[in-house]
Amino acid sequence: MKKIVFVLSIFFLFVLYYFPIVYDEVLKNPLQETKQLSTEMTQKEEDDVHPLPVTGFEHYIGLPIEDYVERHGPPLRTGPSNFGAEWWTFAVHPEEYVQIEVKNGIVRSIFVMGEDVNTGPIRIGMTQENIYDETELTDYFSFQSEGIEYELSLTKDDLEVFPLIYFENNSFVMLFFHPERDNVYGLRYLSAEALLQTNYYSIMSEEEDPSFIYPLTNEKNKLVLSEKEEQLLALFSIMRQQSGAASLSQVAQMEQPDESTPQINMENYFSSEKEMSESIQSIEELDRHDKAKEVEYVNGHGVFDTPIQFGIFMRDSHNRELLLNEAWKELSIKAMEDDFVILFN
Repeated sequence: MKKIVFVLSIFFLFVLYYFPIVYDEVLKNPLQETKQLSTEMTQKEEDDVHPLPVTGFEHYIGLPIEDYVERHGPPLRTGPSNFGAEWWTFAVHPEEYVQIEVKNGIVRSIFVMGEDVNTGPIRIGMTQENIYDETELTDYFSFQSEGIEYELSLTKDDLEVFPLIYFENNSFVMLFFHPERDNVYGLRYLSAEALLQTNYYSIMSEEEDPSFIYPLTNEKNKLVLSEKEEQLLALFSIMRQQSGAASLSQVAQMEQPDESTPQINMENYFSSEKEMSESIQSIEELDRHDKAKEVEYVNGHGVFDTPIQFGIFMRDSHNRELLLNEAWKELSIKAMEDDFVILFN
């Protein structure tokens, strides 16, 4: 009996002495630590792509436009947009700019600027740090539109200036980050269909989506381009005023110069690469003829969405410097499908 007690006592002492050492080694095992870290990262990535609850302006996406009108009043004006939709403009000044894209009476997208617009938790003026207090930004989304599965990926550059946030009602908000101030100056709310038709992000699907096909130029499309010109003029003017520069006189249609200067053949820009090149050369010749004028040609690279075209323009430091130049008193714009030309005077 004494021997049994002695053996048990020795075993007990052995366990007391060696167990902390063995347990400590397990905790320090790098493989175990890596597995735990990998699990946490995987869980974090899964959390990042979870859609946010609908608590702000994204609420209006997919609803009748009358829901917005009942709360905020009638639009100042309306004008045609792409894909059979219409732009309804509700406010146009530096503190509050609101345009809603409507198709068949349903809100499909919204673009806002100005800190007076109460858009909810995601709002104008937020920094990236503020955004991360609300949600994580991710470079991958998986969603459906019209029963078709899509996968969307963002580049590193997209995450810096045009990140996306996904909501539970299958809508998105595109954040327009100012490259210098690192804060949000524009919010672009989009239905899944409208997001696809912007043709900006890299999107993959097993099925071909006919909604990507842009309509050919026709009489109605000329009205769309005219509306685009007016919209861009308003956005550029607002950006100047928000930055403290004097507002510009707006000339919606770019007028032809007089007989002493080279003529600009704007209507045939997309007939061929040769004609487009000749048109650009004509603009450059006009610029050299009149030193008081500055001409900027902006390539949309297949993006037809007006707010995103505006955002693409603002990404370039040369464009921002040109736009905010106090020497200019007037600007004119000519839209040509996904491209446009700005004439400063």
